[in-house]
Amino acid sequence: MGEGVPDGGAATAYSPAIAIDPRHDYVLHASLRTRQLRHDRAWVSVVFLDQNRQPVETIESEKHGTTEGWVPLRIGPIHCSRPEARWAKIALHLQPVGQQDLHGAALFDDLWFAQMPRLTLQVVQPHLLYPAGEPVSVRCRVSGYHDAVPDVQIELSDALGTVLANERLKLQPVTSAPAASDPFSDLPKDFLVAEAGWTLPVSEPGYYRLTATVSHDQVDVYRRELRLAVAATVPRPEQGEFGWSLPTGERTLTLTMLAQWANQSGIHWIKFPLWSDAKDQARVEAINWFADRLNAQGISLVGLLCDPPAETRRVLAIGPAAPVANLFAHPPGLWYPSLEPVMARLSLKVRWWQLGRDDDSSLSGVRNPQVTVARVKKQLDEIGQNSHVGVVWNWIDELPGGKNVPWSFVSRTSEPALAAGEIGEYLSGAKAEQTKPWLSLAALDAEWRDYIDVPIGETAESYSIDILSGLGGTVLRTLTAGSPASPTALPSVQYTSAQQITDFGSVQSIFACNIYQISAAVGSGFPLGAVIGAGPTPGAGTFDAAAKSAHINLTGGNLIATSD
Repeated sequence: MGEGVPDGGAATAYSPAIAIDPRHDYVLHASLRTRQLRHDRAWVSVVFLDQNRQPVETIESEKHGTTEGWVPLRIGPIHCSRPEARWAKIALHLQPVGQQDLHGAALFDDLWFAQMPRLTLQVVQPHLLYPAGEPVSVRCRVSGYHDAVPDVQIELSDALGTVLANERLKLQPVTSAPAASDPFSDLPKDFLVAEAGWTLPVSEPGYYRLTATVSHDQVDVYRRELRLAVAATVPRPEQGEFGWSLPTGERTLTLTMLAQWANQSGIHWIKFPLWSDAKDQARVEAINWFADRLNAQGISLVGLLCDPPAETRRVLAIGPAAPVANLFAHPPGLWYPSLEPVMARLSLKVRWWQLGRDDDSSLSGVRNPQVTVARVKKQLDEIGQNSHVGVVWNWIDELPGGKNVPWSFVSRTSEPALAAGEIGEYLSGAKAEQTKPWLSLAALDAEWRDYIDVPIGETAESYSIDILSGLGGTVLRTLTAGSPASPTALPSVQYTSAQQITDFGSVQSIFACNIYQISAAVGSGFPLGAVIGAGPTPGAGTFDAAAKSAHINLTGGNLIATSD
């Protein structure tokens, strides 16, 4: 067992280097117990090293402050993404986050690091969006077994979790000789590699999840998952208002894949950062190709002027995420030299430019933003005549008017995000503005899969429940389920036995009610009727109000209403 005691600084303890095979997966397990930690955090990590024992990648566990007894820490199954990895070290960390602790302790115990066979699941085509009607093929590979290779169970389900196909794959050994450029040629070939292919039985548009599982003694040992979408191919409209905003560029997709996806999606606009280092010729050529490809597809590229090259940031003494108002407050002679080569290459292909990302409304706070924007537009027009320049403006800030404003469009933003009703009201008020407003709609959380628990668009979540004398009867009592005390808690209300006796003369096993969601903007929503005690379980019912699913459980004579 190891123990770390904070003394106002950071502490990290490393194990000796452990030889690893990057063709396998690894699991690290540890137990952690901490005491009296207020600001410090404790965690474990795996540090992968190359042949020269230089770090190439680090993977960390969850970080903990004060714990209630011993808690498990687990990393994996994982593998190093760098093929040159040959060693690994286990690290124990105790470090402050902001302020520092002078008292407390972190105890680590039960550490073990295990090598495992690897299970991979890959699509044959290099993307996860497919036209409806075309075959979708996957390959499943297992490596690291020294005797018989197990079967792999494949399961395909749709967005609602309905299983569409379930099949056991028989993997066949891979006997082809390794290529001359094999990065693992220095490692022993003393284990089996086997794989199998499978074509997904999907033809309809939709969102699908594919899982591959290896089991041992009826226990799932390894599991891999892929998610993919099948879209219907429809004629592209000649014009459109919708597009994508990609402030980080092609972080997870290549420019080729972005161009392909954009063409399939039917959009007509893409916001993309174009201010790159002119010395990086490969990047400049790639952006030039991207602009040509989008233009050929009828998609307009909107250049985001943010995050200038490192040398320009050094000259301006600003950080990587500096507000655009700070950036363009400097004289053009300091920032335009690095932008001019970009404009020279793209002036005939990109006519739309936005100052800052969609969430950077810093120009709203400038005393005279027209002067700043006009100065930027003048520089852009030196090469690209009559450039369309846009700004980002907070909905709650008044937009300067006048006949000769220098911007051609305004991207509206707010924090927190507006609800649907609020957006409609603001858009109605923006009709009198001379410049057309652009609106960014954020995607829903990727973990939202049940199509039920949608964002409510309210600062507080609350419901009212009318207890009825019977179906369609009079209201006997109104209960209110207010906002929970904790962000992780659920709104709830109790309909006590005493209240039921007052209303009905006895404790009820079944009764009717109407449930309303309460909005700060419009008051009560539309009612949803529910019969409590008539659900699939005795004494339980369900309701669905304003696209919110809720469950009402009758337990011990008390009505407990919760929304999930």
